[in-house]
Amino acid sequence: MQVVQHNSHYLDNAQILDIHKKLDNGIQIKTNIHFLQEQFVDFQKDIIEWLIADISDIASDKNYDVDEIKTAFESGLQGVNTKLKAFASQMDKIEHFTTKWYIQVIVDNTLITSLIGDVTIMILRNGKLYYSLHNSFDTEEKIDLFSDFIEWDLENHDEILYVGTKVEDALDDNDLDTIQVAMQQERSVLETLEA
Repeated sequence: MQVVQHNSHYLDNAQILDIHKKLDNGIQIKTNIHFLQEQFVDFQKDIIEWLIADISDIASDKNYDVDEIKTAFESGLQGVNTKLKAFASQMDKIEHFTTKWYIQVIVDNTLITSLIGDVTIMILRNGKLYYSLHNSFDTEEKIDLFSDFIEWDLENHDEILYVGTKVEDALDDNDLDTIQVAMQQERSVLETLEA
């Protein structure tokens, strides 16, 4: 599975939390989160890193239980959201904490992911758009919160794209066809270089 992320923001590296883990049992854990405000980034990172460490501990068992991983992910997300809300409620001078992107776990060809902020997930299968979902986030909240997790069965060579906008508002069917052709061409060039 290939994860492609398109990003329109140019941020200082300190404002990005990017974790990629492949555990000994094949489980993959990836986090890519961008904090668009510079204030209190370390505190927010610590909250999310706690969740990643907790999931990693449970998922690293060779005799892992998929349902246990899902439960840890779900309860961890709820805990993170509670902590983020409590943190944001104490901040008077910042109108809104904007955060974007995702946390994902891939276990046994199952994608378990949670989105945060104005993000769309797209899954391409055989070079065509197979699935698309925009994160419905609450613009009235003081801080962006993680969505409930989404679970999806993947096949080999599926490509997962995270796009930082509502794709349907920005692209029409012709644009999606162009993206699919461009990605196929990119793969073709990479295969040629690797040969």
